[in-house]
Amino acid sequence: MYYKYIENEFSTDICEKIKNTPLDKFILRNPAWRRLSHSSTIKEMEQIVGVRDAKELMRRKLLMLRKFPGATRLEFSQYSLPDDLADELIDSLPDCIKDLGRDEMEPILQVSTGGTMLYPHKGHYRKASIFRLLKGDKEKTTWWKNTEDFKVIDEYRIPDVRKLEVADQAELVEDKWLIFNHFEWHSVQKDNPNSLRINVGIDFNTKSAQEISNLF
Repeated sequence: MYYKYIENEFSTDICEKIKNTPLDKFILRNPAWRRLSHSSTIKEMEQIVGVRDAKELMRRKLLMLRKFPGATRLEFSQYSLPDDLADELIDSLPDCIKDLGRDEMEPILQVSTGGTMLYPHKGHYRKASIFRLLKGDKEKTTWWKNTEDFKVIDEYRIPDVRKLEVADQAELVEDKWLIFNHFEWHSVQKDNPNSLRINVGIDFNTKSAQEISNLF
């Protein structure tokens, strides 16, 4: 399962409140993976993964550019919610989610700006989330599956795109909850580099997308 809309409607009021809260009220997150990006130089990668894997990652980055000519890198920033909004969001969730316990859940706000593509990647720390698009511009989210096995260089998780094919694709709907599979390779593409995409969600620390789906 790559994504699945949740039939139940919940947390509408708090999501509207989050949508209307100025961005400077949120706390920019700076997890380790922020520096492990497609913009890293080969020297930076060598320091983290060694010479051989750094060369392989550079090769994969070049393959990515050839597969998606004209695309420019979309920047995603993640924010933690202020405590009052985080608590209100969690309190508004269905019991089946709340029963997982607070330690399993990480409320986040994600904002994308500039560029036209978030290249294929997979989550470093999260397998799944429940996800609600607050503002979008007809972006296409694509999930990819392997046609052949290849080494996953865990620190970067840049795939060999020659060995991927499209598994599923969706233009996500605003103001509707869905289960999002971060464990599989996925990418985001849009036409307008100046448009803004904002989503709120609950990241799960250990649960898979299928495990979350089974709760509903």
